[in-house]
Amino acid sequence: MSSGLMTQEHREILRASRMLLARKCRDQISPICEYLLEARILTSYHQETIESESTSSKKVWTLLNILPERGDRAFDEFCNALTYCEITVENFNSGRKPKNSEDIKKDTGMDTTDSQKKNQRVFISYSWSDKADVRYVKEFLESKNISCWIDEEKIYVGDELHPVIAKAIMSSEMFMPFLSKDYANSYNCYLEFNYAHLHQKTIKPVIIKDIDPKKDLISSDGKRDFYFLISTKVYTKILRQKQTDDEFKKKLEKLYESIVKPKPETKSSQQQLSPAKDEVDKMDTGTTPGKL
Repeated sequence: MSSGLMTQEHREILRASRMLLARKCRDQISPICEYLLEARILTSYHQETIESESTSSKKVWTLLNILPERGDRAFDEFCNALTYCEITVENFNSGRKPKNSEDIKKDTGMDTTDSQKKNQRVFISYSWSDKADVRYVKEFLESKNISCWIDEEKIYVGDELHPVIAKAIMSSEMFMPFLSKDYANSYNCYLEFNYAHLHQKTIKPVIIKDIDPKKDLISSDGKRDFYFLISTKVYTKILRQKQTDDEFKKKLEKLYESIVKPKPETKSSQQQLSPAKDEVDKMDTGTTPGKL
């Protein structure tokens, strides 16, 4: 873990190069942060703070504001991160001999492809009664280097629930609701789904229980109809208790493929809603904003 402050010389180099760094790093800010997290320069809190910014340029500015407070090793590791991401910044680290990218990969065990996959952040929305089944899917995705945000691990005592969750949804590339009868009747799940829907996040529904979506995804009071909302999307049905081990594994693999290799949209948001389908390879990631 970093301690102390960065030397004045290195702080001045960062300050003088801010504009150039912002331009050079904005397209690679996520792998840079991933590298610095692995090097223990950034914490998970720093990474989430950076990723929550609305534009790539703002993310770079936030990183550059954090680095001087993370010790002098932060400067060297930042230079290594630039090398790792194959970013050249003129006159930035002159007089310093950085490691080459192959040495960095050996030292950290990181690979560019793996880093890019880790940058895919999935927000997992679920009912607590389904936690055991959801955990199987989460652990599988994380074994494939998909970063999952789940309130079981991220919400701490004293945090205000909704602001924290809203920030996590906005900083995720995909919103994944695990649908069940209990989900349809959970007001907290409704708030999460509605927030993702209104902000036009990519929504990838997963049905986690053996249910009839047309009947069981409507809340018992009839006020919330999740079936209507997923009817233009292709959901995945993953039933740990009902499927054989081979079927279960195949469904998990298809779900993973739909995350890392999503198909382009094939439907216009103006088209009439069609019944939801239990297929992964035709995912429609579009969503029309509106209240549930």
